[in-house]
Amino acid sequence: MPVSQWQALVLVLFLLSGCNTNHVFDDGDYRPLGDPRSIGRGQ
Repeated sequence: MPVSQWQALVLVLFLLSGCNTNHVFDDGDYRPLGDPRSIGRGQ
């Protein structure tokens, strides 16, 4: 099954779009990596 150029482009854009998202979790222990001040935030 040959893959056309636009299908390959859509796949690459879809995979790269996950790198720019800001994931939010409902976990009380969640802390973004590299942000040590976020532990006491909101208290």
